[in-house]
Amino acid sequence: MPPVKKRPSRRRSSEAFQESFDRQLRQKPDPLMQAGLELFASRGYDDTRVADIAEACDIAVGSLYNRFPSKQAFFSALEQDLFRRATQNLDRFLAAADPRWSARRLLEELVRYMLASSQRTAGYIRTVVSLRQRGEHPSGAGELYYRYRARRVHELLQARGVLGPGSAAARRVLLALNAVNTVGAATALLADDRADAKRDALVSELSEMLYTYFTG
Repeated sequence: MPPVKKRPSRRRSSEAFQESFDRQLRQKPDPLMQAGLELFASRGYDDTRVADIAEACDIAVGSLYNRFPSKQAFFSALEQDLFRRATQNLDRFLAAADPRWSARRLLEELVRYMLASSQRTAGYIRTVVSLRQRGEHPSGAGELYYRYRARRVHELLQARGVLGPGSAAARRVLLALNAVNTVGAATALLADDRADAKRDALVSELSEMLYTYFTG
């Protein structure tokens, strides 16, 4: 008899899915926006000048001011670009998700994706925290994205019979995913050498929390 092929473990399957998805979403952002994001992350919002951004992209300061009248306007455009790409990446992630996955598995992969996204945008998160501490609020691009993400996840959970239709259920999804966002942001900002070792346990805990919340 031919040998029976072993099914890949759940962890290895998740890692393979994430690696495959990561390769798909590595689209290059606008070099100008990327330069600004890196400077804000390394120097902080206050210590980053428009001239620094122009120099990093090897363009004239006047050319940059022709596009953005102020540093605040540039950061607003950066944020809108960031969440535009986040929306595209979310759509790719959900399209790549296996329709045979249970609700539990879907939530597990979603949490893994969200934590990885927070790691990739740690510089942006650090800048936003700094701005909010002094009462300045970024544009509303983030809120639009979070509501869109909640709507898409709500649709998938409805299809799996976990949640019903209606604004109350959609609101539950929005609040729950925002809570995961907060944990992801904190993890990204406080990352240390042990972060990778802890991530699997955190994914398991958060996804189980979401499943219990949605089904309880």
